[in-house]
Amino acid sequence: MIASLDSLSKVVYIQLEARKRVYKTVEFGEWTVLELDQNNQLLAIEMIKPSRVVLKRIAEKYERAELARIDLKSLQNSIN
Repeated sequence: MIASLDSLSKVVYIQLEARKRVYKTVEFGEWTVLELDQNNQLLAIEMIKPSRVVLKRIAEKYERAELARIDLKSLQNSIN
């Protein structure tokens, strides 16, 4: 898992699976886009306004407990 920040656009990108092909993107709320494979497995998350609550909902829906280790606060501090 790789979490990165585009400081110019202020978008947080969390890549969970690097070797799989993105089959589709879906909106998950107003400020979040998910990238899924052909089996609807979560590959990546793009968040315009990073939110711990939204990240928790994604982790629960897609059963990705490792999302709890992401330090959104430090990412947010770096864009403010």
